[in-house]
Amino acid sequence: MASGCSLVEYEELYSPNKSMRAVVINADCGATTNWQTQVYVEKVDGSRKTSNLIRLDGHPKDTNYKISWLNDDEFLISEFQFDKMLGFQNQSWGTDFVRVHFKVQGS
Repeated sequence: MASGCSLVEYEELYSPNKSMRAVVINADCGATTNWQTQVYVEKVDGSRKTSNLIRLDGHPKDTNYKISWLNDDEFLISEFQFDKMLGFQNQSWGTDFVRVHFKVQGS
């Protein structure tokens, strides 16, 4: 995101063992752009953090999505509309971090 953007935490969800948290951000980059819903995951101790896992068009309160922990090291982002997705990142962060799954609404 550009440095002129306002990033406000909208929602957080801790893993079952409380070692990681998922964070939903409302990104506002000014009058000529729409709000974005962004999601990332970080270790609570601050030692690791993903970049944005997904960016969705619209404010979180007006955007369909669901975040949930499948277990202590697997995270699911689901129920979002494919046409609202601006970008996503799916990669391996290693065995000592989180595995992320995506599920589009209706699939």
